Amino acid sequence: LAGVSIALLEAGYRRKQRPEGAITRFLLIRAGALIFLDVAVIGFLWGIATKRLYCYDLDVLTSLGVSLVILSALRRLPSWILAALSLAVLMGYQWLVVTLHPDPAQGSGFWAAMWLNYSSSVSPAVRFPVLGWCGLMGLGLVLGRHISRRGMPTPSAWAAAGLSLLAMW
Repeated sequence: LAGVSIALLEAGYRRKQRPEGAITRFLLIRAGALIFLDVAVIGFLWGIATKRLYCYDLDVLTSLGVSLVILSALRRLPSWILAALSLAVLMGYQWLVVTLHPDPAQGSGFWAAMWLNYSSSVSPAVRFPVLGWCGLMGLGLVLGRHISRRGMPTPSAWAAAGLSLLAMW
């Protein structure tokens, strides 16, 4: 949904003949807001819930925010390149985790955990690695760009797409 919403935002801005920089600026502000909410607001509220002053884990909102920053640059690529990159990330994700960090018992540094794998042994703990979201958001952006094409809005087209995705899964 995050990727589809980027595509819908792009289409709306382009219909209004707004510059590409305005789209990028909007996406970066939204990414900053998501990261701020996770770091400041959720960290403070989670701290209260756990009887501490503050408790932050790199969680869904930060991961989505970082992915949004990445997609704000990659969105200018042609859809076929973006689809290929997104599929490569999704299909190669497990290979990257095993290749770059073969022994999970050893633990990983924060940056490896942030990009690749969940880890509670780093500070802050990483609950949702960025690459897991970024590939999905990229595919959502490509899908969103093709929603308005002839034949896509029909219920049978969406049913076929859903069944195809379910079969691939």
